Amino acid sequence: MKIGMYHTDILILLADLTLISTYDNLSYNKLATQSLTYVGPSSGASNAVDGNIATCTRQFAIGLTSPHETVWWKVDLGDVYNIYSISILFKTYDGHECIDGMYGLKCLQQCLGHCRDNVTCNHVTGHCDGGCDKGWTAALCDKKCDDGTYGYDCLHNCSGHCLNDSPCTKQTGHCDRGCEPGYTNTDCSKATVT
Repeated sequence: MKIGMYHTDILILLADLTLISTYDNLSYNKLATQSLTYVGPSSGASNAVDGNIATCTRQFAIGLTSPHETVWWKVDLGDVYNIYSISILFKTYDGHECIDGMYGLKCLQQCLGHCRDNVTCNHVTGHCDGGCDKGWTAALCDKKCDDGTYGYDCLHNCSGHCLNDSPCTKQTGHCDRGCEPGYTNTDCSKATVT
């Protein structure tokens, strides 16, 4: 498990109207502890905050059928911060992340392949962390856009002027069957001048 906690510092220079934003890894090399540690080389809690993705903080198996139903891990940041985001990277117990396209417990579930820019899903949750590809929505990007919406995560509305109330394409918003009389363009959004 790797963890990164990020604090945002924003500096606005009014004379130049410049915005600078930086992120700091607040957990880097801070004191980290965990309830149980797997006996073996490179298994300590401090490995989760050392900035090295090749090391890992390893736990014994946890869950309903193991002797350890719950375990904990924590890091002392040394101060109070407003946290912008927390990133946690998991590895499976054999030390390898799931192969691309697989996720979940023991990497047995297959990603659906509808993540934005053909990125593979999160190997733990199956979610598309960067959003859904054009024409898809929901946490797992497994739901096609409803009629009348299109684009990444189905965030755009169709023009509503496709011929015979036909739906626009869920990827581009184009009206493949043509436009109602009085409208033009690939998405039928431009009224013709009479």
